[in-house]
Amino acid sequence: RRRAIRGGVVLIDQSGSMGIERAALDRILEASPGCTVIGYSHAPGSEGVPNVWVIADRGRAVDSIPDGNLGNGVDGPALRFAARHRRNNDPLIWVSDGYVTDRFDSVRFNLTRECAELVASLGVHQVENLDAAHAALEAVARGRKLPTRGVGPIGRLLEAA
Repeated sequence: RRRAIRGGVVLIDQSGSMGIERAALDRILEASPGCTVIGYSHAPGSEGVPNVWVIADRGRAVDSIPDGNLGNGVDGPALRFAARHRRNNDPLIWVSDGYVTDRFDSVRFNLTRECAELVASLGVHQVENLDAAHAALEAVARGRKLPTRGVGPIGRLLEAA
């Protein structure tokens, strides 16, 4: 017998100001067993250092969660990568404080605007922390559709549009 399991994509900023603990990952996977969890972070000024990784996919999770690389640096590419992992009409939840940076970890308005446009065009539901991501996945499980939403500077740009 087949049973539909809830999915979705949760993208997590793992820069110095953000991160993920095992208990939080377990709660995410309990709320949505079929979801894909992706982490990202960039080492400022680096090349050749992995900066996006799949932490869980379709019921399987890594044994040890990769540490972040201190900076953001790849917010836009990470959003695009996460969007490619969506199946059907699954929600895309982005856990971030809304501050995006370049490869040297400097805040750039053009990158913030680019990410705000991605949030709008992809229908991303951005939240501030993993507890809010868990609550969003539970709302989806109850049949609720998540609104497109931004936080921090991205949220302010979306509100102004």
